[in-house]
Amino acid sequence: MAVDIFDYWRDVPPEARMHPDDVDVLARTKHGFDLRCLPGQLAGLLPTAPVVLLFLSGGLSDEFDILMADSPSKVREHHQRRMGLLPLWSPEDHRDAWAWWTKLDSMAVGADRAETCLT
Repeated sequence: MAVDIFDYWRDVPPEARMHPDDVDVLARTKHGFDLRCLPGQLAGLLPTAPVVLLFLSGGLSDEFDILMADSPSKVREHHQRRMGLLPLWSPEDHRDAWAWWTKLDSMAVGADRAETCLT
């Protein structure tokens, strides 16, 4: 049965550190997730995107991801991103995420188009 990813995350509180469906599995398995961070790596205006690329997590961004989870305004922003309501991060929003997307995009389309494609 197919589940819309936005429906799946819709009722999860913005400050939740994991999806409720994952609580039991994460409690009984050894994993490398830092549960001090907010879940999900959905980014960009995905509901209207003509193409969506899926990747494993880009990884932990030093302490920024942990600090973001402790900031009420960043928690609200992250929730909007998780719902596909905000564009990809700018360098001012999240320097490491921007660098990761820019590097990835420049490998795919050429460095000269990276910034245009990511905005």
